[in-house]
Amino acid sequence: MKTIQQQTTQTIPGLTSMKLPSFTFIPRLLSLAALVFIVTALPHSARAQGPGSVDTSFDPGSGSNNFIVFSVAVQTDGKVLIGGVSAGVARLNANGSVDTGFDPGTGSNFVVVTVAAGVGGKVVIGGQFTQFNGVPRSRIAQLNDDGSVDTGFDPGSGANNTVNAAVVVQSDSKVIIGGAFTQVNGVPRQGVARLNANGSVDMGFDPGSGANNTVNAVVVQSDSKVIIGGDFTQVNGVPRQRIARLNDNGSVDMGFDPGSGANAVVASVAVVGADAKVVIGGQFIQVNGVPRSRIAQLNANGSLDMGFDPGSGTNGGVIGVSTQSDGKVIVGGNFTQVNGVMRNNIARLNTNGSVDTTFDPGSGANNAVYSVPTQTDGKVLIGGGFNQVNGVTRNGIARLNGDPAGTPPASQLLNIAT
Repeated sequence: MKTIQQQTTQTIPGLTSMKLPSFTFIPRLLSLAALVFIVTALPHSARAQGPGSVDTSFDPGSGSNNFIVFSVAVQTDGKVLIGGVSAGVARLNANGSVDTGFDPGTGSNFVVVTVAAGVGGKVVIGGQFTQFNGVPRSRIAQLNDDGSVDTGFDPGSGANNTVNAAVVVQSDSKVIIGGAFTQVNGVPRQGVARLNANGSVDMGFDPGSGANNTVNAVVVQSDSKVIIGGDFTQVNGVPRQRIARLNDNGSVDMGFDPGSGANAVVASVAVVGADAKVVIGGQFIQVNGVPRSRIAQLNANGSLDMGFDPGSGTNGGVIGVSTQSDGKVIVGGNFTQVNGVMRNNIARLNTNGSVDTTFDPGSGANNAVYSVPTQTDGKVLIGGGFNQVNGVTRNGIARLNGDPAGTPPASQLLNIAT
């Protein structure tokens, strides 16, 4: 597959070793043509407005044909952050229009892979860039509420390779990052690191020799433990096949043991509710020796949750996952079916892993979906390489309707992936 070239060669998170199509994703227009025609031929009032349908009240207009959205995050005020190709980062109002009060200037000089909502309206971004609006920032930066670079957050020489995931710890403004790096500001940190509120490396979070390969996804539990997913097989010398949990000090949490783990890349991770179960998505077809095609749920101790069975799973890679407060799971990626049910690149699963047929995106997204955060009202934002969702023009970003009563998420993954 194609890779993005910089000082080093890296793939976008969630695509590492997944062998998915390049950024010129080929829409499956032939297979969808008839269905799209039927849907678009109907008058607007006749189209379904139930869960999974396109929320027409969120209208990003023509968007940008060059803006592939790899990461979407929701701020506490309802505004939406998007990161990807083109200017790198933008902020949208709750109705989808561009927030002109957020001006990143010339933006990043290369791809923004992950975007996270910080404290007080600040925005953390990670990726493959080395400058932002002319200010040196190597692969990690924090922006002010107006889009300017926050000079009070200075990571020094930054990460020496791609940052695939970033999560802001809201209680203390610290930032946890995952990626393909081996150093952060000259300090050895392989695949995962924590930064202080001023951007310096937090020496109190020490993962030792770290992950022995790329970290694609990071999520922080309510108890401050950190789940990481990627393409690694060891963390600080401890066997951990592509999924692990770290303690607050960075050490491997031995109480979370996934056994033989996932047999291929984990692209995305999310935590499910108070039970602290963990949903993983990627390119794997087995988890701890049990068939699980690209989507699985683990118990709080790392064992496979046998009560969550997605059947034949997805027929293509899962790149983004998020969870709702009711335990249902949103999955996005590069698939056309989930357990035999037609679902183009976006679907919702019930708590037992079956396809939730009440969430119906119609013909779905006509290209890959990378990020699937859920809003507090239960609506679902999707970012990706698409330009249509169920026949409605949406360039890279769209919002889908949720359940009428709204189902706020217990947690959500703020990267691509994934």
